[in-house]
Amino acid sequence: MKTSIDIAAEKAGIRSSTLEKAMRIKEAAKEDLGIAQAWEDAKNGKGSVDSVYTTLKEKEKLKSEQVPKAITDYSDVDRTLEETEHGRNIIAAVYKLARERERMRKRTRCRTDKLLWMNGYNMDVMKGC
Repeated sequence: MKTSIDIAAEKAGIRSSTLEKAMRIKEAAKEDLGIAQAWEDAKNGKGSVDSVYTTLKEKEKLKSEQVPKAITDYSDVDRTLEETEHGRNIIAAVYKLARERERMRKRTRCRTDKLLWMNGYNMDVMKGC
């Protein structure tokens, strides 16, 4: 059974694979000026659909091979955070949480020490509270 692409390609006198390539090139040309220019040249007889499609595939391959650089030096991350207002706010919030956590830890320890003292244990434990 023929698909609509097969029928359209037959009416145009080209292969269905060429029509599919042309459709894909047309979509890519919306975002890539180099592909758009090559597509215009192909439509004017200065190139072929296959050559434009090959260029498109090469560009897609290059994009897929580009791997983001991994962060290995975290001093750059800290410096970047300190240089931006948002980053300084994040750092301040982290330090605030750390201070609050330490305060709560001391508070809990002091409460435990007070309970021990009230039950007759060593009074020297109260020195830090």
